Amino acid sequence: MNSERITFISNFKSNDIGGGWNGINSYLFNALNELKNVDYLGPINPKVNLFEKAISKSLRMIGLPGRYFFFSEKRLNKIAGSIKNFGKDSLLFFFGVTPWIKYHGTQKYVVYTDICFEDYLNIFLDRTKFKEKDLRRIVLQEKAFLKNATHIFWGSNWAKERSEELLNIKFQNNTILSTGGVIPFINYSPNYSVKFENSQILFISTDFIAKGGKVVFNVVKKLNSLGYNFTLSIVGDPAPKEILASEFVNYHGYLKKAQSSDLAILQNLYSTSFLMIHPTKMDTMGAVIAEAGYYGLPCVAPNNFGIPDLIIDSKTGILVSKEIKEDEIVARVLEIKNDRDKYYKMCKDVQNFMFNNRTWNVIAKKIFKVL
Repeated sequence: MNSERITFISNFKSNDIGGGWNGINSYLFNALNELKNVDYLGPINPKVNLFEKAISKSLRMIGLPGRYFFFSEKRLNKIAGSIKNFGKDSLLFFFGVTPWIKYHGTQKYVVYTDICFEDYLNIFLDRTKFKEKDLRRIVLQEKAFLKNATHIFWGSNWAKERSEELLNIKFQNNTILSTGGVIPFINYSPNYSVKFENSQILFISTDFIAKGGKVVFNVVKKLNSLGYNFTLSIVGDPAPKEILASEFVNYHGYLKKAQSSDLAILQNLYSTSFLMIHPTKMDTMGAVIAEAGYYGLPCVAPNNFGIPDLIIDSKTGILVSKEIKEDEIVARVLEIKNDRDKYYKMCKDVQNFMFNNRTWNVIAKKIFKVL
């Protein structure tokens, strides 16, 4: 699949490292561009049609399902029109799927994605608020777009398997890439003794409840009731006031990685924490797990979503059941809190695993091996 040029197409700015999906976009593009000169087309993100938005909102206000105006036919056609005459001699590299589903050009294209639209609806939205016929329109167009792709780079095994199941199709020409951390990559030597003695649990989220913040709080509270002295550091979405008022809780607010002072605080938290606990019920890949691993910080997370591609249970971290049971998490934390040597080895193993398998440089090399 050789091509003189590659055009990376995105709805984000190439230098937006703010977090989640937009940060992954930036790190992936820059890693590809370091290995081979890659063109960037974006951000392609036209405004929604205000009339379509108003109609949809009005329907929902009277208890009826609205249309999914963000991916209306009009807006999708406008997006496709922005691509049509660009990079005619390039292989097109689409970041994500759904915005691009109306592209029907003759150029070959590949896709990197962490989820299909059908699962996005199931995990992040209340689909009953939208007309099912309108959602089906988007799902079927996305299926055709993926089917016509020259290659699909999946963010996890889970994403591929779920997409094939929900779309009732077996995709050919696939590569599982997983994800890297959305943070500057550094060579860092952890002080395992400091991490072990600190007994600091780290929780990072953009949605405290959906990502399992209350579970983490209860786990730390139970650990301390057993005679331990754990603290809980929270980053991102604030917890309810009664949790923030607890004497063992420290809240650091939203930390912007583009600001050196905030980045330094985050790096210090990764460097000095004993464990990160991420009992999420609303996720796709969990890039924060890779970030923590760069600093030798193991994570406790459910055997769900793309997380098993990032954690080897009892070796690079701890996988718990996806039903999220607090007592199970408590027991697994104590396994390593009561075994210093096992903890030290886990810190070393998670850092080696992430360095060797989950940096964007490694992921970019896998992509070019295919291309």
